[in-house]
Amino acid sequence: MSDAPGFSAEADRATVARVLAGDREAFAELVDRHQGRVRAHAARLVGASAADDIAQDAFVRAFTGLARYDPAYPFRGWLLVIVGRLAANHAARRRERPMPVDADGRTWEPAGGDDPAQASIEADDAAHLRRRLDAAVASLPGDSRELYELRFRQQLTVDELAAHFAISEAAVKVRVHRLRATLAERLGLKGAA
Repeated sequence: MSDAPGFSAEADRATVARVLAGDREAFAELVDRHQGRVRAHAARLVGASAADDIAQDAFVRAFTGLARYDPAYPFRGWLLVIVGRLAANHAARRRERPMPVDADGRTWEPAGGDDPAQASIEADDAAHLRRRLDAAVASLPGDSRELYELRFRQQLTVDELAAHFAISEAAVKVRVHRLRATLAERLGLKGAA
């Protein structure tokens, strides 16, 4: 999902500053820049049917909490964290698993189709893999956990990560490669990095 033309972390910071200075209309620029990414992220987390509500709520919360935003970090990353928290709350309230969706926001059926036993096995396998991955990520040092969250869960780009960590893009690529190798090793997936 691409961002609106003219997207940059610096443009976001300038727009946030305008909003905080009293130009409430400027927040619409942030919505225009990020609504596609926010909605797609919400759809991956809660399914297409609830994605619009989660996205709208995320922008409302971002607007009302804008004074707490730290401009040292990318605005989009902060916004995607809000989406993640809202999605987790949504799933907890509904006490159901989010429907799996593809990159276009379409829901898909597990390979077992209507077979509840196969669906249960696949759900157990996915839950087991998620627990293993969460444990592997939790065992990483703080910077590596943050890199994992920003790169793989929030999908920040290499240049956004470079700005966030105040390092070169080449250094980001090296860190991401090392992170993949470490996780593959901890998950017992030799050669998967």
